[in-house]
Amino acid sequence: MQNQTLFDKNFQKRLIQQIIEDTNFGSSIIPILHPSYFDDEDFKLIIQTIKKAFQDNEVLLTFPTLKIRLSTHSSIKKNSIKKEKMDALIDSIEEVSGNDYHFIQETSITFCKQ
Repeated sequence: MQNQTLFDKNFQKRLIQQIIEDTNFGSSIIPILHPSYFDDEDFKLIIQTIKKAFQDNEVLLTFPTLKIRLSTHSSIKKNSIKKEKMDALIDSIEEVSGNDYHFIQETSITFCKQ
């Protein structure tokens, strides 16, 4: 399972959006979701940040608090270009639209439980 990823980047964006927007779903998938399931290093960092907040404080981040937490990460803290890139990525995740959230959630849970 370590080398498998969750479909394409668009699917992964939608999954991150669902984790943040649907707290019941987020709480259920975070314990079984691994950063290695994501292709992109930025997505991996986002998932690591979300998981750490959940494990340390039992809190699900909002989009604004995710940006704040990411801005304190050592790889971003002193790199304004990287911070702008991450902020733009978070904005693009927040703006993803669609009505297929059941498919995204069910497929992700099934994948993670394999």
